[in-house]
Amino acid sequence: MQSIKRKISGCDIKNVLVPLPCLGFDPSEAAIPWKILSQAGIKLTFITPDGNQSAPDPRMLNGTDLGIFRSILAARQDAVDACIEMQRSEEFKQPQSYEQVNADNFDALLLPGGHDKTVKDYLESPILQQLVVVFFNQDKPVAAVCHGVLVAARSIDPVTQKSVIYDYKTTALLKSQEMAGYNLTRLWLGDYYLTYPETTVEEEVIPI
Repeated sequence: MQSIKRKISGCDIKNVLVPLPCLGFDPSEAAIPWKILSQAGIKLTFITPDGNQSAPDPRMLNGTDLGIFRSILAARQDAVDACIEMQRSEEFKQPQSYEQVNADNFDALLLPGGHDKTVKDYLESPILQQLVVVFFNQDKPVAAVCHGVLVAARSIDPVTQKSVIYDYKTTALLKSQEMAGYNLTRLWLGDYYLTYPETTVEEEVIPI
């Protein structure tokens, strides 16, 4: 873990910026990285659309309404424990707003995911997308998990008029994975697993 602190892509990493939605972040995708980075002595700064404390997707955290698929769809116990611990941390309880931060003050950017429709204030924020462009232009490490890739994909560099990930290869949530969650639960959860029922993460990211 100390190697994480000292060098990532040739850069010293001391302070990582973590944007979250007001409600609905995936507890595994935010809390596990937080725990690993925190244990490595790296400072994390959370930001939300309104500067108020974010909240995880309660269904992912508690397994509510997932029925017999709870064990494979809900967050694992280690992620639940990490999320509870993260929520008690001072940095999580005192976030800043998207508008308040300057990319110059951070060494890296982490974009967690989340699929409930409440995360759209995160996925669609023009302010956050502009911030992502700055991180890319400054050649700072950017990590994105699951739906977090959409934030980067939608961040358009005003100079090139292209997405900041246009020339990159990236991992992303597969259409088969997204549709599997939907098909397993659609009888009682409807389109809960489809953030955008008209498309999937893979279908949006691949053409970029």
